[in-house]
Amino acid sequence: MGFSVDTLKGNISKSDGLAFANQWVVVLPRIAGTITDSKELSILCRNISMPDKNIMSTPREIGSRHFEVATGWMEGAIQAQFLVLNDWGVKDYFDKWQNAVVRPNSYHTGYYKDYTGRVAVHHLKKGVAFDYDIKTKGLSNMSKLLQQFLPFLPNLNLDVDVNYGGRTTYSIVLENAWPKNIMPITLNNDLDGLIELNVLLEYRQWRRVSVSYTHLRAHETEADLVC
Repeated sequence: MGFSVDTLKGNISKSDGLAFANQWVVVLPRIAGTITDSKELSILCRNISMPDKNIMSTPREIGSRHFEVATGWMEGAIQAQFLVLNDWGVKDYFDKWQNAVVRPNSYHTGYYKDYTGRVAVHHLKKGVAFDYDIKTKGLSNMSKLLQQFLPFLPNLNLDVDVNYGGRTTYSIVLENAWPKNIMPITLNNDLDGLIELNVLLEYRQWRRVSVSYTHLRAHETEADLVC
């Protein structure tokens, strides 16, 4: 390529540095009656995909020319992966959420507005994050457990003992999100195998937001969904 290293460094510096894939936080709706809240879910989330947007098209013909014209767009579901602790709180959270979608006893489908919630994904500037000190909530056992496994979990997105405060670099919100699929959990005889839960989240639409996560978190005092 016809540019110097100094030019590349200048562009990186001008744009506030490179974006790293392991600097992020996810905010899921709180669900009444679950033992795991949205902050703990973010800590236990190993990875999550940003949503896509595909332009739909149809063939068109004018004379001897053939080309495609846009007819709309389609947004695909996103997948998230979570670590499972011995209280199985993550599984309990998504089980209760799915039970609001289709009632397991009556087999009745819930109202769309009642079982859908808002999910936010925020990318952070390296060295910037948020207050997720779960020790202040009296969850010392969970904190110790996470600290024990931190050296073996390079994909874990947050240090549980650091106080955070700063801005995000890119934030999106999934409107009317709900867990469409909870993938099977495979147990095996691996000596150090960890249990992980994979969830497929469906949603109505996604949009980019500029509001900071600190502002968003301030409104999360009550349960978003009652399942």
